[in-house]
Amino acid sequence: MDALKLAGLWKTRDRNGNVFLSGRLNTMNKILILPNTGKQKDEDPDYFFYIAPLKSRRSDGSRKKEDNAREPHRNVAQDSNQKNSESDRS
Repeated sequence: MDALKLAGLWKTRDRNGNVFLSGRLNTMNKILILPNTGKQKDEDPDYFFYIAPLKSRRSDGSRKKEDNAREPHRNVAQDSNQKNSESDRS
């Protein structure tokens, strides 16, 4: 079978006792597979697949206030190489 495993999913219950599947896609996103509770016809899907951002947590387990501004990732090794090549030119 030519398939790529993306994530493991766990059965979870919401506050009302409804079952859904959830799991982590990567370090920034989670997967939710929820039943279509509004299904009216056989042609309507049985489930919906969602990808949602993970909520940030602090080291003490409490949730961190969401902040849309992200600090850009710096490649320290690349910065060091650039400084070395600049000093070689002078």
